[in-house]
Amino acid sequence: MKTICVCGGLARLQYKNEQGRIKDKVVTIYNVPAYYCADCQEAFTTGSDSLRFAQRVRKAVESGAEELEF
Repeated sequence: MKTICVCGGLARLQYKNEQGRIKDKVVTIYNVPAYYCADCQEAFTTGSDSLRFAQRVRKAVESGAEELEF
């Protein structure tokens, strides 16, 4: 999948492992969809994926898990 970056370049979908934090708790969320632009070297997620990432981080912290799948 592809989308246009804010720089005007073509960004391709990749899946990355990302860390999230709530206070002093750090958790790893696996396979987070993110678009990567080779032109400006930036990675970004869509609004709905950003919201879901935050929900997954919150769920992991609340359940005491150190890692979750996206």
